[in-house]
Amino acid sequence: MSLLLSLHVALVIASVFVMDWVIRDRLSADLWAVSQCSDMLCASRPLDDGSAAMTIWETLLFSSIVIWQGGSRALGFETSRWVNLAGYMVGAIGAMSVAIMTAVFARAGGMTSAPLVLAAAYVTGFAVLRTALQSSLDDRLATARASRRA
Repeated sequence: MSLLLSLHVALVIASVFVMDWVIRDRLSADLWAVSQCSDMLCASRPLDDGSAAMTIWETLLFSSIVIWQGGSRALGFETSRWVNLAGYMVGAIGAMSVAIMTAVFARAGGMTSAPLVLAAAYVTGFAVLRTALQSSLDDRLATARASRRA
């Protein structure tokens, strides 16, 4: 569980905050900004795309839910089914926004592996949510069986 959770956090940080999504000629773009370089000077401006902002915030919200659920389970607390359900819904919307941003950046050419890294972050996030809920359900089932025997 903690390995999956750590992997999820690392993939989100890499794809959202570190990696460029497009590198072409002297242009690079990520979810935050577009940078254009000449021989001596580089200029950067914010990316004014609503889909990019939605991708960033959806990813951060999904990661918050994943960290909450995975951390709760790793610390031995019971996870909430409703928070898990919200996590699946937010994750599905976030995965769609990643697909939209991949299509937007694909038009420019020069795509990097950042969209795949973010997709892998969503897959590991879904795995953490599934593992956290399943472990909690297994614990409840074991407690119920023990109380019936007593």
